[in-house]
Amino acid sequence: MKRTGGLITACACILVCLLFTAGLFLAGVFSRPDTSDPQQTADFKKFNVLLLGSDARPGEKVGNTDTIMVAHVSPERIAILSIPRDTRVEIPGKGTQKINSAARYGGPELTAAVVSDLIGVDVDKYVLVRWEGFIKIVDILGGVTVDVPKDMYYDSGDGEEYIIDLKKGKQRLNGRQALAFARFRNEALGDIDRSGQQLALMKSLIEQAKKPATLLKLPWLVPQLYKNVETNLDLQELLILARAGSNLNGVAVVTQTLPGYFLDLDGVSYWGVEPEQARQVAYNLFTYGITTTNVVLEPPPGARQIPADKTPTPP
Repeated sequence: MKRTGGLITACACILVCLLFTAGLFLAGVFSRPDTSDPQQTADFKKFNVLLLGSDARPGEKVGNTDTIMVAHVSPERIAILSIPRDTRVEIPGKGTQKINSAARYGGPELTAAVVSDLIGVDVDKYVLVRWEGFIKIVDILGGVTVDVPKDMYYDSGDGEEYIIDLKKGKQRLNGRQALAFARFRNEALGDIDRSGQQLALMKSLIEQAKKPATLLKLPWLVPQLYKNVETNLDLQELLILARAGSNLNGVAVVTQTLPGYFLDLDGVSYWGVEPEQARQVAYNLFTYGITTTNVVLEPPPGARQIPADKTPTPP
């Protein structure tokens, strides 16, 4: 079966949806937190988790991560920051490279450390999603409603199964169609535009998680999660997610792609990010829910910029 990075991002979207769906379920099984207990109240105030997508099959070593997102959960909001996979960072012991290579050198733990340093936020917990089972999971959920911004068509030449053919407008997508929406990047801004589509899909899936009917599908969803997800979250942290899930209907969802600029160094294309600005964006998003629409920035003096429509993307 063919592997593709677009599948990974969609799986990460599904994961966020299911984490909070499971939270709604757990909240009905376990007692709600005692708000008179300062420790439980403090635990519920905020929660950071790194969402990673890998095209590795179950049992295989993790390679590059094609999806990197940080989800910040608080009583007020769920804030999700998407970090483009080509972001240029310093990887300890390996020099300056693309951020998606960190997992290849040190697994999710190293990626979490690099992300923490980049955005100035403590992120040591992660959830890694493998793409197998994605289509089944979406279909079990009953599909997802998405407003497709324009007609999307792309034929990779790998067979009818991989043709992307979506029409503009709000519609209910099944698993394969949702995958196509997440994969489509035939745009001038390539992966940066696709990141926006993926975040839109994530928001739609979280809305899906708010529906009571979703809870009834957990017996079919859990086996797919078991096969395709791994995490270092412990039981207490899962219960924190459960508490967040129990209040999901009153929580706002905000998303943001990490701003930067196209950069070409020695024939390699990167997403250039200024550390101070990255930390400010993360702070504004996670603390106040403030986002910016100015994602593609002017490069600093001396940076070698490449045209957005000619930016090469690694397979």
